[in-house]
Amino acid sequence: GVATFTGCKVDLVGTGYTLTVTAPGLTGTVTSAFAVATGPAAIAIFDTSPGGGTGGTAWATQPVVRLLDAGGNPTTATTTVTLSIAAGTGTAGAALSCTGGLAKAAVAGVATFAGCAIDRAGTGYQVRATGSGLVAATSTTFAVAVGPPAKVLFATPPSGGTAGAAWATQPVVAVADAGGNTVPGATDPVT
Repeated sequence: GVATFTGCKVDLVGTGYTLTVTAPGLTGTVTSAFAVATGPAAIAIFDTSPGGGTGGTAWATQPVVRLLDAGGNPTTATTTVTLSIAAGTGTAGAALSCTGGLAKAAVAGVATFAGCAIDRAGTGYQVRATGSGLVAATSTTFAVAVGPPAKVLFATPPSGGTAGAAWATQPVVAVADAGGNTVPGATDPVT
């Protein structure tokens, strides 16, 4: 004469919840009111996805990651969130950097990053947010464009040789943006 239920749960935080039980031909009953509290951080989501920009320059829109419990409720967890370029996206060999590093402890369940940039120009970039015990989040797709001229680099460094004779390998200099991407059509004088 006993019906046992397992795995019952309520996903949203709240108070005053009750359960009603019914059976055909029998008088039903209602439980006493109970509360559902926020659980531990279990899911990372991007409140704000990165906005992209130019190579090596901080994006106009910086990433903000929120921590949710298993029911999708915001938490006040202080879990450390780490950002990385999502595997297989953007340009191979690109590097992500953020002011203060790629790992931030959440404050009241939110990890806010600043000064984030990717060095290499490319399309199809996504950023991944991970943390201990969290289901990872992946940002929306964005692009990194070649920026304005910012520095010069040796595309081909010279080789040594005999005094007074032309080197076998002559120097080639590239005008590059802040991320080291060659700026096509740059006409800056190089000495």
